[in-house]
Amino acid sequence: MKQINKLEQELGVALFTRTSTGVTLTPASKGFKGYAEQIVNLVNQALVASHQYSGQRQVIRLSTSLMHPSAPFMAT
Repeated sequence: MKQINKLEQELGVALFTRTSTGVTLTPASKGFKGYAEQIVNLVNQALVASHQYSGQRQVIRLSTSLMHPSAPFMAT
């Protein structure tokens, strides 16, 4: 939950409406979700493309810091 709060703070918008019965997406998070899904799909496509040339399956881990968008991806 701390990461969601940090992300909301960085973006300057609430991503969830929190109530006693649960949470729902805000209009801002619906737009953000679309971009996040595109990023995940592109990473998956890149992994598939790299496997076509290597002949071997390798694991590539990517991480991102939403608090530091100037360095969006760091291979680990």
